[in-house]
Amino acid sequence: MAELYAAQDITMLAAYPVCFGGISLNVPPVNPGSTEPNGIKVRVPAIKSFQLTAAALGYIPSPIPFSEAFTAVQTGVVDGVIGSGAEGYYASFRDVTKTYFPANTHFEVWYLIASNESLARVGEDDQAALRAAAGAFEATRVPVALDGAPLALPEGANLAAALLAAGVSVFRATPVSGAPRGPFCMMGACFDCLVEIDGVTRQACLAEVQAGLAIGRPRGRTRG
Repeated sequence: MAELYAAQDITMLAAYPVCFGGISLNVPPVNPGSTEPNGIKVRVPAIKSFQLTAAALGYIPSPIPFSEAFTAVQTGVVDGVIGSGAEGYYASFRDVTKTYFPANTHFEVWYLIASNESLARVGEDDQAALRAAAGAFEATRVPVALDGAPLALPEGANLAAALLAAGVSVFRATPVSGAPRGPFCMMGACFDCLVEIDGVTRQACLAEVQAGLAIGRPRGRTRG
């Protein structure tokens, strides 16, 4: 991403992983799991990739600014929204959400960026302070252990998202077949992200990263 920003004369100062995206609806779902057209109109960001994703999943995309999204759902202009994750929907749309689909439409990362023109107008001392703050923000990692192996994760981040960003894809194995499982819904509705945290079995998507966590996979020790 730093190279893509650089090509636009923009400096990427820091990046922070946030969540996987899904679909929030204020109407009953139509043929869940099918990509056939369902007649449901959803708000999408004014970004072509989101419009194409919604259409590919069978929805009717309607580009609407985020500031108008809640009112659009509340008044029936659209039937739902695409463009955020479970945490964002709970914070901003829980009063108009009847169904949530963990479709993993995107992986959201927040970037701290500045145009090179803007940076050039800032004094050297302020530039150095800004870069130092950005570096500290991005590098804020605390030590945890996964199956006894040391790992550094961003403090305060969603545990499931942080583990995925660190390259961990297998969180547990199913009791019967031993099939690998990893985060699916990212909102606590399923149990595919179960891990043992300090000896207690919990859903990783409902936990925050804290220094010293002892994380274990409930069954098996498959590396992902």
